[in-house]
Amino acid sequence: NRVGVTLVSSEAVLTDLDQQMGDGDLGITLSKIGLALQEFAAGTPVEGDIGKWLGKAGMAANRAGSSSFGTLLATALMRAGRAVPGKDALTG
Repeated sequence: NRVGVTLVSSEAVLTDLDQQMGDGDLGITLSKIGLALQEFAAGTPVEGDIGKWLGKAGMAANRAGSSSFGTLLATALMRAGRAVPGKDALTG
C-alpha cells in the first residue's frame, strides 16, 4: 500500500521530470499503477505466500499501466515474487 500511496502522491513531480526528457506520461502512468496497487493491497491478503502475492501485484500493475515503464515495474514485482516462493515473511 505504501508504494501505491507514494506513486500517486508523486504524480506531478514524475510528470514534470518526464516532460523534461520524454513524453510526460510517466507520472500519470505510475499514478494509475499506484491506485491499482492500493486497491490490490486492500482487497488481497497475503495469506502466507508473499511470492504469490507479489506475482499477483505485478499482474495488477501490468493491467493498470500499459507503458514501457509500467511493464518494467510489473516485471520487477513478478520476478520478486518468484524469488521468494512460499515465504510468509521477508527478512534481512
